[in-house]
Parts: sequence; structure tokens; C-alpha cells
Amino acid sequence: MTTEGAIDLGRNLRDSLTAGADLIDKVSEDASVQEYAKLQEQLNSILINNMSNLGWVHKYYHMLYSDKIDAFHTTRWEKHALIYSNSKSVQENELYTMSGQLMKIVKQTGLPSSYVMNSMCELFGYPKKYFRIGTGDNGDSYWQDMGDNSYIGIGWPKLGNLNLYFESKDVKNDIAVDLIKYYEYGKSAVCQHSCRIF
Repeated sequence: MTTEGAIDLGRNLRDSLTAGADLIDKVSEDASVQEYAKLQEQLNSILINNMSNLGWVHKYYHMLYSDKIDAFHTTRWEKHALIYSNSKSVQENELYTMSGQLMKIVKQTGLPSSYVMNSMCELFGYPKKYFRIGTGDNGDSYWQDMGDNSYIGIGWPKLGNLNLYFESKDVKNDIAVDLIKYYEYGKSAVCQHSCRIF
């Protein structure tokens, strides 16, 4: 890149960031989550180089507008905080929409956002990975039985007790072979299913 090109890019980045700041400045103190979703759309269109998805940009806006933008600068942390606050993200993977949801929680406390965010970190810990496991088939639910008897069912009843597979040195391959044998999966589907077990 030429010096002139770098200067032009720097100016464009600056202008984009200030335009985004102007949009956030216009967000009302009691803005709804839908207004934050609209803000997200506007920032997606006005911020160049995918900056609406960058943590450092979100952090910059939080420093300027701590009463409007939360202090979690990744969607992973925002989603984690929402889950632990008993809320579902309206738009996953959208930093500013989830900011609106978190700031609604902050406003309910009447405390500064930094206090609430620090408390969330302390109370909720680091983000967790979640996996959904089905709890029924053919309309029957096994949720209660699973809870009462401390087990999880993953389907594929023809495989039988999975503990028997762990006696083998090539567990993953043995399960893959039996998935093909009993369920007629193709090799790519078998890789997806058996990889999820491990």
C-alpha cells in the first residue's frame, strides 16, 4: 500500500468510526431492543471493513457511551451474560443488538454499567459451551426418566451400551462401522455423528 493509500484508508476508518459514534449518540437512554437492532443494521452499513463485528470498535464505543453500550466486547460474552440473566438473545452474533438487551438489564439495577458487568463476570464466570441433547423420539419424552436416573440418551438404540465400545482401541472407528451397519449412514454422515460423541 502506498503512503497516500494508507492515509486515505486511515481517514475512511476515522470517518466511519465517527459516523458510528454519531448514530450511538442519538440512541435514547430508554431505547428498546428493537431500536438497538436498527442501530446494528445502521452500524453494519456505515462501518467499513467489517468493523461492526470487531471487539475493539465495540470497546471504543463503550468508552464513549458506557450508558448505552455494554462492556462485553464479544458476542460470546454477551450471549453468556444473557443466558445467565435468564434472557435469550434476540439476534445472536450481533454485538449491538445484544448490547441493547444487556443495557436494559443494567438500567433495571440503577447502577453504572461497569458495576453490573463486573458483577456478572464475578457471578457467572467464563462463557461455557453448550450442547443440546434430544430428550425424546416419536413424541415420547424421556426427560423425567433421564433426570431421575442420571443418564443421557443419545439415540441409536441398536448400538446398545456404549461402554462396550470403550474396551476397543479404535472406539471411534467401531462406532462408525456400526452406524453404517445398523443405520445405513453414508461415510460423511458417520463422521459427523461419531465426531460429536467424542
